[in-house]
Amino acid sequence: MRAYATITVCLLFATGGCDETNPNPNPGPTSVPPADLAATQDLSATASTDMATTSPDMTTAPSPVVVEVRTTDGLMFVPSSVTIPVGGTVVWRNSGAVAHTVTSGASSTASDNPGMLFDHNPLIPGQTFSFTFTVAGIEPYFCRFHEAMGMKGTVVVTP
Repeated sequence: MRAYATITVCLLFATGGCDETNPNPNPGPTSVPPADLAATQDLSATASTDMATTSPDMTTAPSPVVVEVRTTDGLMFVPSSVTIPVGGTVVWRNSGAVAHTVTSGASSTASDNPGMLFDHNPLIPGQTFSFTFTVAGIEPYFCRFHEAMGMKGTVVVTP
């Protein structure tokens, strides 16, 4: 791609922008018609990206991190522990035939503040629930219906 962009840019400048009506006999940056100039700028941005360099006016927003956790008929979250950065999202998907909950907290005991952060009840088969974590820390969660059977998980949120 870099060779193609370089050849195209060189051809545009060598031909005076490929415009037969160009009154300027000296090819140069001012002889490139506006339409071709836009194409030249797009190609040079692609070429600089290929060369792993960045110009000050080129910014790339980081992609949001999304992690999927499945709930199963085996009464477990898969995977049971995930790590995401602050701003990351976990999507829980019920891939089984049994309803579950996705409830924040270590347990349903009142002192564990169950559901304080989120409490999706019920998560029926085929349904998804997502939550974006905005604070670093360790966030345990569990299924209210199957807590006694050990259906628990953890989200580790890194700064």
